[in-house]
Amino acid sequence: MTLDLPTMLWASLAACSVLSLSVLADAWGAPPRDGLTAWGWSLAALALSYPAFALRFFGWAPLSIVLSNLLVSLTLALQVLAVCQFQTGRARPLPRWVIWTPVGAMLVAVTALLPEDRTRSVLSSLILATQALIQSWQAWAPGLRGARVRGRVLLVVGAVALILTMVIRAAVIAGRTEAHVTMALPVDVQAATYLVVLTISLMNTMGYVLMQKDHAVAVQQDLAAHDELTGVSSRRALMEAIERDISRAARRNVPLAMLMIDLDHFKQINDRHGHLVGDDVLRDIAARIRGRLRRYDLFGRYGGEEFIAVLEDTGRDAAAAVAEDIRRSVSDRPVNVDGEDIAVTISIGVHARTPRVFPTEAGEMLTACDKAMYAAKAGGRNRVEVRP
Repeated sequence: MTLDLPTMLWASLAACSVLSLSVLADAWGAPPRDGLTAWGWSLAALALSYPAFALRFFGWAPLSIVLSNLLVSLTLALQVLAVCQFQTGRARPLPRWVIWTPVGAMLVAVTALLPEDRTRSVLSSLILATQALIQSWQAWAPGLRGARVRGRVLLVVGAVALILTMVIRAAVIAGRTEAHVTMALPVDVQAATYLVVLTISLMNTMGYVLMQKDHAVAVQQDLAAHDELTGVSSRRALMEAIERDISRAARRNVPLAMLMIDLDHFKQINDRHGHLVGDDVLRDIAARIRGRLRRYDLFGRYGGEEFIAVLEDTGRDAAAAVAEDIRRSVSDRPVNVDGEDIAVTISIGVHARTPRVFPTEAGEMLTACDKAMYAAKAGGRNRVEVRP
């Protein structure tokens, strides 16, 4: 079956135009750093490259050659820019010259080599392959972890497919002995090339949109699992993890310690210095506590100015020693906010035991820890109380 090149061009124009409008509409009002706007404009440039290519059928071959190659190169440059914007904070940013130099090189190459059809086509194919390589390199840079790599993999596969297409195209053109300014390749090969490029464009766009979706899901999961103010585990994530740690300790028949930590007179800090200063105090104290715990110890915000730490394989005496170390780390050094020192103390309730596999175990341990913490408050605050 012979592929009809004009039909392929019009189909490609329609598909890329719809994709461009869809992505730009989705990017409306979104922050530029997510890269969607740049990706939408890249699809617009790709859509324009098809009528630019068709100009050669109307006797405007030189203009067609320059415009079509330049627009395709601009497409890839904008897509690289979009990936760089998406990867902000996760990967080392590319210098702007790496993104835009290939576009300038394309313009110089196709203009200077306009009469040299074969040399120009080979060189332009290799420039596009280089741009696709840069895109795949940046897309595969450190990004989302775990299962959230579907979009990244799809985008890299598309970029690699484009590299192979352009390298094969360059090899085929280099191997031909004849050349014609309006068509360096047979119609079937040209149509197949444009069909492959269109397919890859669809694949890359799907991959990029999936990357955006995966990132949004990751952000939502992170917000659900972490307290927005202090960055430690949220109450919901904390309670789920406590149930898990208790079950594991019960199965292993090892002790588990729980610390309930409450800032003393925190309301007075808010009333005297304001809630913004109070927020700074909470962040500072949470960081100090986290720094006194082991990497794998559970730590989260229980609510307000209360925090909970869960220490695996830790008995009562060891837990009391950790709690005392935490208490001193807070009381010995005031919190400095905007040049003002604010003295802060904490009261800590400690409870440790070898858990049982009972549905009420978590509630019982939390209650015992809470009573110990209130005993520390009643005993004068800035102290550690152990609940037997």
